[in-house]
Amino acid sequence: MDADLERSIHLIYNKNPLTLDSTEDSHAILKKNFIENKIDVIPVINRNNRVVEVVTFEDAFKDFKKDPLDVSVVIMDGGKGTRME
Repeated sequence: MDADLERSIHLIYNKNPLTLDSTEDSHAILKKNFIENKIDVIPVINRNNRVVEVVTFEDAFKDFKKDPLDVSVVIMDGGKGTRME
């Protein structure tokens, strides 16, 4: 984003940011918001609209394991390779 640093913040800030209420305790809602809105950070606010926490995409998905899949694989070899020319 190309922004002039001399411009007023009121002209460029998000007036309706996505936030989560600190009373909401659903990890599923948090993940859904990250994916649907394609964002990296969601502030968590209290009932006075004060930020009490900032949750990042990495924080929300840290329980996602990148373990190798437990599947069988067959690798076939042989032939002249004429289809791949």
